[in-house]
Amino acid sequence: MKFTANRDALIEALVLANKATSAKQMAILGNVHISPRKGAIEILGHNLSTAVFTSVPAAIEEPSNACIPGATVAAFLEKCAEPTVTVTLENKKANIKCGRAKTTLACAEPEDYPQIERLSSDALSCEICTDEFFYAIKSVMYACAEQCAKVSLQCLNIKISGNKLHITACDGYRAATVEKSVSATGKGTFNIFKNDIKTAMAVLSGEKIELRYNSKTLEFIGADSVCKVNLCAEEYPDIEEQIQKAFSGATEHITVKAAAIKSALARICALPSQSVGYPLRLDISDNITLSYNFGTGTFTDEVECKLDGEPFTVGVGTQFFADALKSVRESITIGCHGEKGAITVDSGDMRQMLMPMRLKK
Repeated sequence: MKFTANRDALIEALVLANKATSAKQMAILGNVHISPRKGAIEILGHNLSTAVFTSVPAAIEEPSNACIPGATVAAFLEKCAEPTVTVTLENKKANIKCGRAKTTLACAEPEDYPQIERLSSDALSCEICTDEFFYAIKSVMYACAEQCAKVSLQCLNIKISGNKLHITACDGYRAATVEKSVSATGKGTFNIFKNDIKTAMAVLSGEKIELRYNSKTLEFIGADSVCKVNLCAEEYPDIEEQIQKAFSGATEHITVKAAAIKSALARICALPSQSVGYPLRLDISDNITLSYNFGTGTFTDEVECKLDGEPFTVGVGTQFFADALKSVRESITIGCHGEKGAITVDSGDMRQMLMPMRLKK
């Protein structure tokens, strides 16, 4: 293979594809696979679980497949100054020339590289605004479990039904779900590991994202790249039903401006962290009085609110509460059902639930 391409475009494509490469399971997967297309080269990087496809316009003189160390090539080209680069691959060597700078690198056999097939264009799909999708993912991702015997709780659950997309996360102590409007051709339910969705978000661009899916895989298609992920087969618990029960069971509700309570929580989080295991106390009447014992001192603050119901007191984990409010933009409604009932947070298209902490006498 021999091709000439824009240096900056090739660097960008290699960097994107490298986000999915890993030599942990197979040494060859530390490389990227290059194949010729009409007027371009396609670059593929994957780790058997997540794959990234991207392409670069190129003048191809000798079309064939190749397998090169993408990270090394990108690092070399970043130190070059000329706008074009020529890559010649022969005898398991990649000869790279950019201006007067040249290097020769050992390559792997492209036939040994495990291939990943794209989903066909007639697969089930939906389309969503990129910014809305990323915001929805970031809003609930905090609630994914880091380590859990139930593997599905380390995933985000994405459900497409009608023209609605629901994204849910839960770690057993807190849960969050968000709903967005989409244009979809069919139903689908997917469990995607958090790290895989992070990879997708790191490589996707453009105003809109297309999701193509079947029962085993999901493709995220952006303007310049595609990220394909394998789905977790373990069944996801019916978290949405549990959230619905918590919301319908709440007997007291308060409405508060998000900025005011987030500001108070930010001040608490800035204090020393010897307070592990100590709950944040919320005394709620005409105001929310926040009280916190952080081991070497105390903290109190007040935030205005509107109460619907009887005054009540509840304890909550400070960081859990701060995480739940991180993506909230305007006013929120917080619900509670006694000292032991779940605490709910409603901000319109996003609903969250977290378990209370016992207050020490």
